Amino acid sequence: MRYQMVLKILDEEGTELGALAGDETGSAQSAAKNVLHKHSELRDDAGRLKKPVDLSDELKGAARRFGA
Repeated sequence: MRYQMVLKILDEEGTELGALAGDETGSAQSAAKNVLHKHSELRDDAGRLKKPVDLSDELKGAARRFGA
């Protein structure tokens, strides 16, 4: 028998926002570990994405320079 886990991502109201499917494995425990490992990798990748740049200090300096 082959097992595959699917992790559903829900919001507070229970609306499905997405799903993550693991690979097929020989046991339910391995399938759960696999999908959780994939979730961890995605979370880490998302953390490595560039964060938004805060330009408020540069804008304040420009505003002072031009008397705004």
